[in-house]
Amino acid sequence: MAIFNNIKQLTLKKEGGLSRDTRDSASRYPSPYTYQGQTGWHTNKGITYRVFESASDKFGFPNTAENFLTMPDEIWTKIAKGLFWDDLKLDNLKSDGVAFQLFSWHWGAGYGWFTKMQEFLNSKGISWDKKSSTLSKALNDLITKQGERQTIADLDTLQIAYYKSLNQPTYTKGWINRVKDTTSLAYRYVVDFAKKNESKIMNYGLMGVGLIVVTGLSYWYYKKIKK
Repeated sequence: MAIFNNIKQLTLKKEGGLSRDTRDSASRYPSPYTYQGQTGWHTNKGITYRVFESASDKFGFPNTAENFLTMPDEIWTKIAKGLFWDDLKLDNLKSDGVAFQLFSWHWGAGYGWFTKMQEFLNSKGISWDKKSSTLSKALNDLITKQGERQTIADLDTLQIAYYKSLNQPTYTKGWINRVKDTTSLAYRYVVDFAKKNESKIMNYGLMGVGLIVVTGLSYWYYKKIKK
């Protein structure tokens, strides 16, 4: 089962803090709040005001200047996990790394990449109905078919091609850097998983050797007593 907290710090690092950048489409729906004498703040820690506003109704936290402008960790986590991670049922994915890639893509592009994902899965012989609730099962089937590491590599290539296709030079480099950082994190979790398996195998091996030694000593002691 994939774990949201393992992608949390990278996401926060990439997002930074408050933004009133007018080049961002989120600037069309700014918050009504003033900070440091300025208005037009539309995003905080990657959460747009429009998403924050709708999430306040869904999760029951107050839509206040303090909550948006400071974005407490509890509120950020409710939004990030509840609206993006849980929407794709990523807890059900057998690979942390693949879950990180899907979460990051969903976070940055909404549902715009679903058609590309369906085409990709079809090319791999995996059927998917383009429903967010069934994507994890389709990716689990792909991981079973071709392995975790290959799936991570494929998704890296797919995401980069998607962001390039948007033809937005101002943001493309940043988007691709984020994909690369997410992929690097994904591979680290594959390595960790392998090490855990190696550790288990070694422990089982040591237990087996120990059992042989104990059995041998017990037999030697038994023979000695019989003499």
